[in-house]
Amino acid sequence: SLSCGFGSCNTNANIRNTKKRIEELESKEVKANTGNKEIVFTGGKVTLNYEQDRLQIAHDQKPEPSKITELKSNGFRWSPFNKVWQRQLTQNAMYSTRRFLNIEI
Repeated sequence: SLSCGFGSCNTNANIRNTKKRIEELESKEVKANTGNKEIVFTGGKVTLNYEQDRLQIAHDQKPEPSKITELKSNGFRWSPFNKVWQRQLTQNAMYSTRRFLNIEI
């Protein structure tokens, strides 16, 4: 029988995950200092806002209800303050944005 203290069996995995997260955060900090990246598409623009750690989508006009449903189902939420659809800036956020807007990021 394996006898581990609380969480001690996964120590190496925890160390690897922590190191990976530190690298991720350091990369985001470097990008935050270089400025945001903007990608224009037909009907709006996508902003990789490194300072706020958000992927933001601004439309020229209010999107159709079906597009709003698609945004929500892909993790985006409306930000009344920023007047954009946004979600945390992650690899998954970039993947889903590329897929449903059919653009390169």
